[in-house]
Amino acid sequence: MFVRELRRIERVPQRALYRQTRQMITSAERKAMRPQASQKDLKLQKIAREVIWFFASLVLALLFGLIVFYLLGEFLPDTFISLVDDLGSINMLYYIISLSGFAGIYVARIIVWAVKKVTLK
Repeated sequence: MFVRELRRIERVPQRALYRQTRQMITSAERKAMRPQASQKDLKLQKIAREVIWFFASLVLALLFGLIVFYLLGEFLPDTFISLVDDLGSINMLYYIISLSGFAGIYVARIIVWAVKKVTLK
């Protein structure tokens, strides 16, 4: 009885080791058998990512422009009126605020990209 119990206890770590080894082997085989992306596919992925970022930042800039436009008109009405008079129309003020928001989003993306390049080397 005691010997049988010792053998069972001895086999448990071996089984666990076997299971871990088997899992490592199967994951390595999956990685080796996975098709590698070609350079053309990687370029297309980068282009698609940039297109998505462009439209997402455009939408965000329009929302940002709307919020700033509202806050400017609500809390600084004298400044708002003088800006509208200087620019000629209320639409032009909204377009300029939205354009500056769009530029700000892209500047932030460039800064994040530069920090990643510097820190990951």
